[in-house]
Formats: sequence, C-alpha cells, structure tokens
Amino acid sequence: MAQHSLSLASQRQALNTQSHVWVSASAGTGKTKILTDRILLLLLENIDPGHILGITFTKAAAAEMLHRLTERLGLWATMDEEFVVKDLTSLFGSQPSEVQLERARRLFCKIIDGTDSLKIQTLHSFCQALLKRFPLEAAITPHFKVIDEAESHGLIEKAFEDIVGEGNKNKKDFDVLALSFSFDKLKDFLTSIALEKNVHSYGEKTLKEYLDIKDLLPWYTEIPGEELKNAAEIMINGGVEDQKRALLLKEILHSENLYQRRRDYFQIFLNQQGQQRARLLSKKITENYPGIRDLFEAEAQRISLYEQMRKAETIKNISSALMKIGSSLREKYTSLKQQSAALDYNDLISHTLRLLQCQDMRDWILYKLDAEIDHILVDEAQDTNVEQWAIVEALVEEFFAGKGAREVNRTLFAVGDEKQSIFSFQGADPDIFQKVRDSFSEKSNRIKKTWSDVTLQHSFRSSPVVLKAVNATFQNLFNVPFHESTREEQGGLVEIWPLLKPTAEMLEGGNSTSHSLAKQIAKKISTWLKNGERLPAKGRAIEPRDIMILVQRRSSFLYQVIRALKSHKIPVAGADRLQLLENIAVQDLLALCEFLLLPEDDFHLACVLKSPLFGLNEEQIFELCFDRGKESLWQRLKQHPKFSFESTILRELLKSVDFMGPYSLLSKILNEFEGWKKFQGRLGLEVRDVIEELLSLAINFEEREVFSLQKFVYWMKGQKIDVKRDFMGHSRNEVRVMTIHGAKGLQSPIVFLPDTTRVPQVREDWLPSSVGWIWNPRMDEDIEQTSVLRQALQKKKIEEYYRLLYVAMTRAEDRLYICGYEGQRSSAEGNWYEVMTNALVPLAHSFDLSEGTVLQIRESQKVTPLFEEKSLGVARKSEPEPAWLFIKPTVEQGTLPPKRPSAALDSQEATQFALKDHRYKRGLLIHKLLEVLPSIPEQDWSETARLLIVDFDMKDQWQELYSKVHGILKDPKFSHLFQANGYGEVPLTGKVEGEIVNAQIDRLIIENERVLIVDFKSDQNSACHQRKEVPREYVAQLELYKKLVRGLYPNKSVEAYILWTETATLTVV
Repeated sequence: MAQHSLSLASQRQALNTQSHVWVSASAGTGKTKILTDRILLLLLENIDPGHILGITFTKAAAAEMLHRLTERLGLWATMDEEFVVKDLTSLFGSQPSEVQLERARRLFCKIIDGTDSLKIQTLHSFCQALLKRFPLEAAITPHFKVIDEAESHGLIEKAFEDIVGEGNKNKKDFDVLALSFSFDKLKDFLTSIALEKNVHSYGEKTLKEYLDIKDLLPWYTEIPGEELKNAAEIMINGGVEDQKRALLLKEILHSENLYQRRRDYFQIFLNQQGQQRARLLSKKITENYPGIRDLFEAEAQRISLYEQMRKAETIKNISSALMKIGSSLREKYTSLKQQSAALDYNDLISHTLRLLQCQDMRDWILYKLDAEIDHILVDEAQDTNVEQWAIVEALVEEFFAGKGAREVNRTLFAVGDEKQSIFSFQGADPDIFQKVRDSFSEKSNRIKKTWSDVTLQHSFRSSPVVLKAVNATFQNLFNVPFHESTREEQGGLVEIWPLLKPTAEMLEGGNSTSHSLAKQIAKKISTWLKNGERLPAKGRAIEPRDIMILVQRRSSFLYQVIRALKSHKIPVAGADRLQLLENIAVQDLLALCEFLLLPEDDFHLACVLKSPLFGLNEEQIFELCFDRGKESLWQRLKQHPKFSFESTILRELLKSVDFMGPYSLLSKILNEFEGWKKFQGRLGLEVRDVIEELLSLAINFEEREVFSLQKFVYWMKGQKIDVKRDFMGHSRNEVRVMTIHGAKGLQSPIVFLPDTTRVPQVREDWLPSSVGWIWNPRMDEDIEQTSVLRQALQKKKIEEYYRLLYVAMTRAEDRLYICGYEGQRSSAEGNWYEVMTNALVPLAHSFDLSEGTVLQIRESQKVTPLFEEKSLGVARKSEPEPAWLFIKPTVEQGTLPPKRPSAALDSQEATQFALKDHRYKRGLLIHKLLEVLPSIPEQDWSETARLLIVDFDMKDQWQELYSKVHGILKDPKFSHLFQANGYGEVPLTGKVEGEIVNAQIDRLIIENERVLIVDFKSDQNSACHQRKEVPREYVAQLELYKKLVRGLYPNKSVEAYILWTETATLTVV
C-alpha cells in the first residue's frame, strides 16, 4: 500500500490545475487517466470546454480519451449520489461541495449540447481546422482537401512521369544516376525525397568542402613508369604473388589505353576497401630491395588518395543529382497539389507553422486563438517532432508572457516518456523531449509561474515479477528509474525459452527455426486453452484475447505465427497492417473486374473461379480448360452444364458492367451475390478491413474520375496502400499478432517476444549531416566521412532498438515469454535475447526440457482478485454474423429519384409496355450492335457481332440480326447518323423542371448548328411515320432528352428521331 500512496501523491501533483506540469510517465503508470482527470478538474472549475485543447499522437488515442471522458460524465449524470460523491472524492482528494456536485451532474449535457465542444484531436486535425479557418492568411485555397496516402502517391506518379518526360532538362543528372540505380529504385529514391520534408538541398561547393574533395590530376598521369618497369623485372624473380603482380604491372604499363586499366592497376596496390594492401611485396623483395618497397608504398598512398577522392566525387555527384531531380519532383508534386487544391499531412504541419511564424499574420492569428485556448494538454510528448513542438510553442507563447490582456489561469500540461520514443522515422527524438521541457521550465520560472516536474514510475499494469525483469534488463542499458508495481502480492511469470538453432534434421525436413518456433508458440497456447489454464490475477481461465505476440517488423515470421495459430484452430486477429494489393481477396475482386472488362481473359477468369466467390478446385478448373482448342474459357464455361450456376452469375455481372461505377459493381458482388459471406467464411473476419478499404477507394475514385472500371483497375494497380488495423479497444476473443510499434498504447495479460535476435543495421538511403542529407554508398564505395555518419546513425538506431525492447516488455500485465531463433548465421552481439538472458539469469530458476534449458522467474498469487472477470468463452472463434445480414432486400415499389425518361408519364405503364414485348432481349442486342460497330473498322464488324451475339445466347439468329444491323449502317439515308461526330450510349444527368433526370441516349450527333438525338426502337409492329402515331411514352421520353440536351447546347437547335430497327425507318419526334 505504501507504493500505492506514493503513486497517488505523484498523480495529485500532476493534477494541480494552477500550474504548468511536465510529466515523465513510465509505462503503465496511468498517463491517460491523468490526462482525463485533469480535463475533468478543469471542467469542474467551470472552464469553458471550448477553451481546452488536448493534442494526441493518433486518432485512436483521441477517440479513447473522448470515450473515457464522456463515459465518466455520463455516469455522473445518471448514477446515484453516493456513487458520484465517491468518484468526485477520489478525483479531488477531498469531499466535493454541493456546487461541485451539481456542476458534475450538469457537465454531460453541457459537453453534448454546448456550442463549444471539447477539442481533443491530433495535431494534424487541429492544423486542418486552423487552416480551414484562416485560409487566406495561410495563402491557400479556402476549399482545400486533405489527400490520403493513395492520392498522394497518385500525384507523385504523375509528377514523376512529367519529370521523366522532361528528360533533356535533367539529362546530365539522370545520366549520373542511371549508372548507380535501376529505374524502380531510382523512382522510389526520388519519391522519398519529394515526400520527406526534412531532406534539404545544398550547394555543390558546400558538399565538396564537407567531403574534403581535392582537385587531382588523372591517376595515370603521375605513374612512375620507368621505376615500376625496373621493379617488375626484379619482382619476376620473387615469390608467386610477386611474379603475378610483376606480369600484370608490365602488361598495364605497355598498354596503349592506360586510363582504361584503372581497376587492374589499383588492385596491385589496394585492397577492396581502397586501402593500401597489408602486404605489397614478399619478404624477400622487401628486405633485399628497400627502394622497391618505398616505391610501392608511395604509389599505394598516391592512388589510395586518388581512390578516396574518386569515391567522394561519386558520392557528391550522386547526392547532388538526387537532390536536384528530387527537388524538381517535389516542386512538380507541389504544383499538382495546388492545381487540385490539395494538401497532404506534411503540408498541414508546414503551412500551420508558416502561418504562426509569419510576422505579418501571426499576431492576428494568435490574438484570435488567445481568446479561445486557455489550457493545452499534450499526450505522447516524446513522439512530437521539432516542427510540431514549434506549433505548440507558438500557441502557448502568451501563457509565458507574464500578464496578458486576459487575467485568467492558463496552463500547459505535457506527458510523455523518453524511454518510449520509438518513432524516429517520423522525426521523434528523445533529446527534443528534454530540450523542450527545459525551455518551458525556464520560461515559467522567468514569469514566476508554478512549474511542476512530475515523475511517475509506479505501474498499475504489470505484475511485480514482470517489472523485476524490466528493472534487471535496463539497469545497465540506459538510465531508467526503478519501476515499482502497485499490484502487490499478485502473481506473475517471466519465462525464457531455449534459443532455437538450425539442426540437420530440421533442415532436411524442409523446416526453418522461425517456422519451428511459430509452431511451438501455437502448441503452447493450444494446450492452455484445451486444459483451461488459469490466470490467477484475473480469476479465470486463459482466453485467446489475453495473448499478444509482438515482433520487431512485419517479416515472414509474423505470417508463420498466424498460420501456426490457425492450424491449431486458435482464433487470431490477423496482422495489424495489411498491404492492400497483396491481399488475396482484393486480388480476386480485381481479377473479376479484369474478366468483366475482357471476357476472353482466361487467366483472370480462372482466378475468379478458384476464389471464394465460386470455390472451384483444381480438378474442376482442369476439366474446364482441358482439350478446348481455341475456345476461350468463358465460352467453355457457358456451354458446360455442370457450371450453369457460375455462368449465370457472370452473365448477370457482364450485363451490369457497362451501367455501373466501380463501387456499385463491387457492392453488387459483395451483397447481392454474397461475396461478404464467402470471403469471410474462407479468409476470416480480418478480410473485412481490406475489402472495406477497397470500397472506400472506389468511392473516392468515383468522386474524382469518370465512372470507368478500366481506369479504376489501372489506377488500383499503381497504388501502394497499407491498411492499418486498429487493435485499441479490440473486443473480439482473438490472439493479437502485431509489431511493437503497433502495440504502443496497448497491453495484454500474456505477451510473447519471439523476434529477439535481430539487431538493426543502417539501411537508409540517406545519411544526415551538418550540411544536409548525403547519399549512403555501398560499403565498397565508402569513405571516412560517410563511415562516421553511418556509425553515428547506427548508435541512434541501437539506442532506439533498446527503447523498443522497453516498450515490448512493458506491454505484459502478468506473464512474459521470451524466445528467439537463429538462421544460418549466428545472431549479432547485443541482441535482445542475449541482453535479457544475461540480465535475468541471476534471478531465474532453471529446469531442463527436451528442447533445452528453460529459465523462469515466478511469483505466486498471494491475494484474491478484487473481482473475477467474466469469461468470453474459448469455444467462440468469432462473433457470429446476424442472419439478417445475408437476407437480400426486397425490391422497392414505385419510382425513386433521380427520374428516368423511360418513366416520363407513368413508370408502371412504361414498365408493363416493355415487359409485354417478348422481343426485349433481341432489342437489347440490336442496341448493342448499333453502339459498338460504328466505332470500329468495318472489316471487324462481322467477328465482333458474332462474339456479341454468342454472349447474348442468340446464335440461331446470328445471320439475320447481323444482316439487319449491317443494312442500317450501310443505308445512305442513315449515313449522317453514324459518322465520326456521333456518340453511342451517352449518359446524361441534369435537372428538368426541378427534378433530377438520368438519361441514356442511344445516339447523339453533334453538328455545327444542331444536335441530333436518335433513339433506337425494335418494336415489331410499331414503326410510325409521323409523330402523332408514335406512342406517347416514347414522345415523353424524347421530350425529356431534348430538354436535357438544350441545357448543354443552348445555341444549337435540337432534333429528336426514332430509328425503327425492324423496318429501317426514321420518324421525327
């Protein structure tokens, strides 16, 4: 209880709303609760909710904080007085007054109904709102939109195409880069420059000075030729190596093109790293001919210097060329964003910072904000980068200015933990955390405002034994405060499994150590679930939701673990991030789109038939494909009686594909044809996330582009999209397998750390330096300057590597399992497994198993759990879908807007008129032929018509139908209807007399003075020569067409005709 009291005292200090507070909170110490409690206290002090700004690192964290706040306020509004008084006493540390109690009761309605709501959001969301409010001051378009990763890469693709198209402009730089990079690598490299806001260009002179490049004469101009020739004659009588070098030296010196023999010449004196060979000559030559020794050493030093200068010059040239083209790409990308009125996420930060730092605008902006923000709370402060802190500093500037225009209490509250700074790839740096703290502390002391530095190290999350392992591991790694657990006398376990190393038996069986470890973990979990192993601290049996398996990165091992769990029928949530185009469900849906665009595409049709949508096996596919000659797979499928179900669905989709956008088509596949049910049944619930992302992209595409399935499929194939799955608040009873970065902010009763032997190496393309970013060369092209930069970057990587381990270990509540595996190579020194094992051996008991020695630190449960958690039930693998989800909706009666011209008078009458005609299908085919044939060469008419007629299952009428359509197209009196200025099946949407109308015009001819509308009718006995003879439904339909077209072409006359296809006559309407 003493530890609990110390923890409460630190928390009480952090909740002092009259002072600025900076909290360094170790993992599990309740920082989110402190944040929410501080906001509640501010609200109870009658601070306007709109004057509180909470800044979080992720949207999920913002949502979690808002959820906690509204849930607590909801309880205050609805629970009995005893509950509310008790909760407020805990919050205040004393009995609440009547005023405070009444205020607490009313806060929920105030927050929900108030005009100024709480602002708890990510910094990007705040910046977006600020720029929307002050667009002109920020010099941006008021109606700007924020583009996501997919749209951003789309614009980068377009910018890259433009830059490559301007090859002559950047020819010199492209020539330099073409020698070192493949096209795809260069594209990725330049894209990273365009998107990386911190990569800045530099002058060649500056870079030349930094790399200490000296101007030297060509290497071959200063060769001491005669001396070397004489030396070679002597070396012929030396050892074997002397003789080889002598012969090569003589050959080079007698070469007519000496400058082409650089590599051969240099290898005589230098090793592969460009340094002088340790042994230039044999001992015999060295001792007997010191002059030759001195000659060779001097020449080795000369060309070594030259080689270093050559490498430095190459690094300079490549770095400079990359920066020049990358900067051009960034400018082009920026221009495309401006044309689209778009900002990416980096723009939100940079534009806001520029706005707040602009001398002409900042005072006005800050004056407006100053009246609205009195309290700023920053979550995950260790992950906030320099630019983001600059924005916060601008916002709180008035807080530290002494007396202001408004004499109110104004505070800054920040909470973070340097030990958990693991997002360096986003610009986070633990040193910044400390520097910003010192800066704010100094400002606060200057104005004599109370400043509180609070350290929280008492964990409410982890059991004492887990924290004992954390303390032992990190006491020698970096300066970590000693962690204490408030969960006194609660049981826990830390277990280290033997390191798996490859054996001959394992390799012969086609297994790997990673695969074997994945199976061991799955077997362990399966045994727990089958035997009902208890979690004493929870007072119930272990369930899948209690287990989290953490890895350093998304390598093949992550997917091996998921497969192993599934093979043991253990519910698993799947990977925490999925690559959209690599997901099999997305590939299947796009394959179906490819088939619908080109039914003769046998490959994609076979993919679709094997997919969960149809589920054909290999034997069935073979049966369809075997011995079909030149017949396409689609033709065979339509004729095969065993596959009538599949062909019927595909026919239905083919009829729809020309009339639906990508989203509508995908929705039809997933809903009407039970695609959701089939994909989830085969691939699990995680497939829902990627399919929903695909649908979201389809909607976004339709908002920006013409409804074109072909264009959508092409656009999708060019995307590189990751689907991030949010496991915060994950309630399903499943094992979670995820990266440690993804697990930040999460916790679990049982944590496995199996990916412990990998040590990161510098693989970045760039090395940061004092003069800018420099290309990171291959090791054989390395120089001293880049080597020093790489070592400095490696040091930072290792520091973050151990911070990542801290985050991983502190996710565990009750049990921590440490394991690892090695490949063919031994693991690097200083890896996690080695560090944890060395630290924990003195604390652990060991026992031998068949697999090796297991180390274990265990403490038994000494107290009864305060409450026994309710079990979700192990048998339930996933939440069942409600039955109504798969019931097809009934067809709605009546006409819904937008209105169709074919329903111009009475939709029911027009529908009955169409359905009574038994030749309806024949009419559709004639329409299709009249649409398609005029747009292709006449020599292709016959074959195209045959394929279309076969698709419509009207082979018996092929000759008659083709003759009829051919006669119409070749009839001179119709020739003006089928010229190049005519368009078939033209979709139109517009307002007529206040109603939205959708139309599909069979043929639209646009001439200089007039526009002709032609509607094809295939009624057998309804050819009419005069308007008064035409059925009124048709007249009304064409009148609507004319009104729509007049809106588009107000300066042209509009004429409408009906072409009666059965009698080849034309009627003016």
